[in-house]
Amino acid sequence: MLLAPGCDLDLPNPNNPTEAEVLTTRDGLLALSVGMRQFYANSALEAVILTPGATARELRGISTFTNVLEVEAGGADLPNNNANVTNLWSRLLRVAGMAEDLTASAPTVLSADPATRDAVLAHANLFRAIALGTLSQYFEQAPLTTSRQGGPAATFVPREQLLAEAIRLLDEAQQLITATPPSADFNAKVLGSTFDLANTIKAYQVRYTLQAGTYSATLAAANSIDLTKRSVFQFNNQNPNPIYQSAVVARNFRPRELTGFGLPAALAYPNDARVAFYIGQETINNAPSR
Repeated sequence: MLLAPGCDLDLPNPNNPTEAEVLTTRDGLLALSVGMRQFYANSALEAVILTPGATARELRGISTFTNVLEVEAGGADLPNNNANVTNLWSRLLRVAGMAEDLTASAPTVLSADPATRDAVLAHANLFRAIALGTLSQYFEQAPLTTSRQGGPAATFVPREQLLAEAIRLLDEAQQLITATPPSADFNAKVLGSTFDLANTIKAYQVRYTLQAGTYSATLAAANSIDLTKRSVFQFNNQNPNPIYQSAVVARNFRPRELTGFGLPAALAYPNDARVAFYIGQETINNAPSR
């Protein structure tokens, strides 16, 4: 037999680390923290705004894609396997899954640096709470924890339980960063200058405690927010604003009207400042990174 000389072409790609490398190193966990927030902003947020927006008649589906037409029609014409509804479900659960990975790995990998460890955990709690709280708004039931095997391994709970867990996660996140303020390294590498973790946690406490009807907790959280702070999702050419892409570039959805959020005149607030902020023509043209 003749043996031909050869070489190994299966070369490691430093820009594509394995899951084990991400979840067992400090830099990997910080990068995953950034990636989790970026995935929410670039992918999950699109599904959270556009599909329910069309159902609530704030937006109108105007393209001829079947999935958009089904969402626009609603009712019996919206099948369970509609791609937009599936995206709303799967993208939120992917965010929750990333947060679960961070929660499982950070206590061990970052044990020597409590300020970074607790910040990673609080940041993960925030986005897992957002995922579960949003699922509770649009689905009757959903799993509290993700399962890579799916099927029977994913235990579904009622939306009230999802909302209660979201509130618990936010309370825990606030306790973590209150007891141990985030490290300078975490602030620089994960939060940057445009994302205020503490006030974003409080803002979601307001949202979900209000939905749960615990009004004293809502008032306490609202009064504790620093109104001079804000958090921003930043977009660029590589990571474009998904709402702008759909509403202006692809023209799949457009605001149903520029006043009243689609409400009848008797229910609409006069001079509602949210209209210009969210769906006004100037907002659409400028594609803000909020």
